[in-house]
This record gives sequence, structure tokens and C-alpha cells, in this order.
Amino acid sequence: MKRIGKILSMAVVIVMTAGMLSFASGLALVESYPEDGAKGFEPINMMVKLEFSGNVGDELVQATNEKAFNMVDGEGNKVKFKVLFSEDEPNKIMLLMDGDLASDTEYTVTIKNTLASGDGELLPAEQAIKFYTRDVKKDTLVSTVMMFVMVGGMIMYQMWDTKRKVQKEAMAKGEKVNPYKVAKEKGVSVEKAVEKTAKEREKAVKKSGGSNMKVRKGSEIKGSGKNKKK
Repeated sequence: MKRIGKILSMAVVIVMTAGMLSFASGLALVESYPEDGAKGFEPINMMVKLEFSGNVGDELVQATNEKAFNMVDGEGNKVKFKVLFSEDEPNKIMLLMDGDLASDTEYTVTIKNTLASGDGELLPAEQAIKFYTRDVKKDTLVSTVMMFVMVGGMIMYQMWDTKRKVQKEAMAKGEKVNPYKVAKEKGVSVEKAVEKTAKEREKAVKKSGGSNMKVRKGSEIKGSGKNKKK
């Protein structure tokens, strides 16, 4: 009985070891660009980059590996591309599109299990990578709206700045200013508007070189209710 138990134990160990070795020896996809399920890729000059665990660029397997890839859009239409190998990085393969991809579209890259390395390793099973291109029309619309907003903001600022300069020049010349209008524009009371206008006028006069005009608070402000003739 002990002998049978030992034999069974050895058989289990051998089977497990063989299974581990066969799993470790298989060719694997290490990394992809785009990743599976990724979105928002530029449809112009698109290139798919794939990195594997083995030498898939070996001259002995290049002819076979060129036929191991397929790419379709969401409706099943085939996409033409070139398979590129790298001498510096033989474990990488690039798929360069023959033309631009469609905007806002789903694409699927399929890697067949015929893909092999120079050591004779094969991809254990077929793999698929799905990605989505960005909506170029939407991007253009957003950019256009932002441009109009910026231009509109610049125009509004120029109008406000021009109006502010005109008011300052009017104060410097001693022209009458309606306190009710100033109060409404500034969002303050009429009294504060009168006081603020007088101070701004005094500053404007001093800045203009101190003319002979005498600044009289409220005396030249239309509608202030002060110094009216009876």
C-alpha cells in the first residue's frame, strides 16, 4: 500500500510539473496600444502597437506572423494595414493603417493563434483587442463654440473698457454724470454713487495735470437734488 501511495504521489507531481512547464512555454501578449476597450483615439495616422513575450520578429516566422492579424470596424468591414517588425525590439509588432480610420467608430484587432516566436512558441488562443476612435465632429463643434465664447468675451471686455475710459474722460472734463445711472450700473445706492463719482472725478482731475476746474461734490451731478435754483 505504501508503494502504491508513493507511485500515485510521484504521478501527481509529474503531471503538475508538466502542466506548469507547458503553460510557461506559451507565447503571450504582454501589452497593447490601444488597450482593449480604450476610447478616444485619433483616427488619423493610427498605429496599433503590440508587445509579446517572445521573439515574434524572427525572420523564420515573419511570413507566418504577417498573416496572423485581422482588423474590422463595427460593421465587419475589413481594414487594410501593414505589419511592421522591429529589428531593435523583435518582441514587438506594429500595425500601420493604410489610410485614416473613421471618426467615432468601433474597431477590433484579432490576433490568431498561429502567431509564433522564433523559439517555436505559439499563442495559446486567439485574442481580440477592441478600441474606439474619437468623435472628430464633436471636437470641432466644441472648439468652434469655445472660439466664439472667447471672441465674445473679448468684445464685451473692449466695450466695457471703452465705456470706462469715456466716463473717466467725462469726469476729468467736469461733465455732468447721472448718479441714478451710475448707481444702477454699479449696483449701489444713489448716495454712494454720488460719493464714488465725486472721488473718481477728483482723481481724474489730479491725474490730468490739475486743471483750474474746481471739483464740487454733487454740484455738477445731474439729478442729485443739490444746489437747485428755487
